[in-house]
Formats: sequence, C-alpha cells, structure tokens
Amino acid sequence: MKVTIGQLKLSESALLKLSKQDLPILLSFQLGRLIKQISPDLISLEETRLKLVQKYGTPDSESGQTTVLGDAIQKFTEELNPILDTEIQIDFQKIPISSIPEKVELNTSDVMALDPFLEYSV
Repeated sequence: MKVTIGQLKLSESALLKLSKQDLPILLSFQLGRLIKQISPDLISLEETRLKLVQKYGTPDSESGQTTVLGDAIQKFTEELNPILDTEIQIDFQKIPISSIPEKVELNTSDVMALDPFLEYSV
C-alpha cells in the first residue's frame, strides 16, 4: 500500500497507543511489523525536521530551545512539505476494523490518524 510520510507521522502516536493495548496475537504481530517497517522513515523525517529547525530557527538563550519564527516559518514549511507529501510503498494489508476488540480504547482522533491502515466493511 502507498502512504505519505505525512500520514505516517500523523498516525505514529495512534499506532503506538494501539500497540500497547491488549490485542489478539495476530493483530499485535501485524502492528509490530508495521511499526518496525515505518520507524526508519519516521526517524529520517525527524532528523530532517531538526536540521530545518536549526537552519531557520532562532535559539532562545533562556530556554535553550530553537524556534522557527516569522518569515522563516514559510521557508521552513516550503522545504518540509515536499517531504511530508512523499509517497512510499509499505508492505501492509489494512486491518479490518472489526478485528479490533471493542475493549480497545481509541478516541476519534486516533481512528482518524489510523485511517490509512484500517479497512471498513459494511
């Protein structure tokens, strides 16, 4: 299946949240495999984002944090967006939503973030 790097980033915390819940063994295996497969792309994205923060950011002497401000935000975004829009191919079959136990606690934003990886049957 094809997904964008941006979709992976949006789904990252929901995938981790889901993987920490008590799931059937096959679903746990599938999620573990997916997380292991997308981790290098997420690490690469974070490294690139940090480089862009250093390039366009302004260090705060009090907090020690670097923040992208003002006109630099547009330049930062112009360089980051093409990366987020990059499509990659992953080896993963969508999870039927019916295979997720009812006891699993996911909020609406989690389900929306997981959308690329879920299959809805009517």
